[in-house]
Amino acid sequence: MISLAKDREKYYRSNLRGGVGNLQFEDLIPADQLPNTVRTLSLSVIKKGQSIGLHEHVQEGELYFIISGEATVVCDGVEFTMRQFDSTWTEQAGNFHSIRNDNDEDVVVLFCVLR
Repeated sequence: MISLAKDREKYYRSNLRGGVGNLQFEDLIPADQLPNTVRTLSLSVIKKGQSIGLHEHVQEGELYFIISGEATVVCDGVEFTMRQFDSTWTEQAGNFHSIRNDNDEDVVVLFCVLR
C-alpha cells in the first residue's frame, strides 16, 4: 500500500489523555489496513503549549519518534527532552508517559501503538 501525504486527511483530538490543546493528527496507514498487532500509525503536530497527558499502557506499547522540533517527555516519572530523530518505547507492562511542547517550534511526532 502507498499512502501519499497529499491524500491523507488531517483530524484533531482535544485534550487527549488529559493533555492540553487541539492536536492535529493524520494516519499514515488507515486503521482498517493495519495488521491486527498495530492499533495506530500516525503523525501528529504538537504546537507550543499543547500536550498529551500522562497515561498508562496496558497490554500494548507505544513508540514516540520525533520527526522535528523538541518535546518534553515524561516516562515513568522521569522527565527528559527529546529532539529530532530521538525515540522512546513505552512497554506493555503498564508504564506511564506523556509528551508536551514547551517551545515556539512545532513538534512533529510519529506514534505507533502495538497490541
